[in-house]
Amino acid sequence: MKHTIRSLILGLSLFVWVSGNAYAAQTEEPDAGNSDTAAVVDQSRALSAAEKAQSQFYRGMTSYLEGDYQTAAKSFHQAAGQGHANAQFTLGVMYYQGDGVDQDYKAAVKWYRLAADQGLAPAQFNVGMMYYQGEGVDQDYQEAAKWYRMVAEQGLAQAQFNLGMMYNLGQGVTQDPVHAYMWADLAAANDHPKAIELRNTVAQALAPADIAKAQQLAKECQARIYKGC
Repeated sequence: MKHTIRSLILGLSLFVWVSGNAYAAQTEEPDAGNSDTAAVVDQSRALSAAEKAQSQFYRGMTSYLEGDYQTAAKSFHQAAGQGHANAQFTLGVMYYQGDGVDQDYKAAVKWYRLAADQGLAPAQFNVGMMYYQGEGVDQDYQEAAKWYRMVAEQGLAQAQFNLGMMYNLGQGVTQDPVHAYMWADLAAANDHPKAIELRNTVAQALAPADIAKAQQLAKECQARIYKGC
């Protein structure tokens, strides 16, 4: 289950990049000519660490989208070092792919994990991917399943599909075709392109009553917004 992840960086970061453009305009310094506003001017110049990190991330995204990966990596390093989750995730992608930095799976895991610990779903997914593939960490299907489930419960179709595959094969979880069908069904409802094929494959090993049970579990899971499935 190797996945192309260049699209993830663009999909996740485009909104932040656009937001950064608005942010850059909003942080222009006010006119210092009025002495009554001198204190406000001084304060506005002293950007918070979070604002600095956001600005650095914006510069990194601008460079990344222009294909200047080395400059982008420098900006992302600055922002990631200040705890910016999107920058940490993006830096992980760059280390995974070798964009502007030497390819280094251990470094990729490090940055993915920092962003994942802040709750960033694409980073959580990629931590699971690294454990599944054994890249930068020892291969561990149980750990992969844990991270995939975390993201599947947030509605990400790819994680739901991966869990379906793992339940079907018994990788990191007890082999369970009913739950394999359920997760494939959920992924199909979220438009995963291979989920219907997986669901049909699993269905071949199920009795009609088991298929009905899996479909009911999928409906209940959707009603709970994927929590506790």
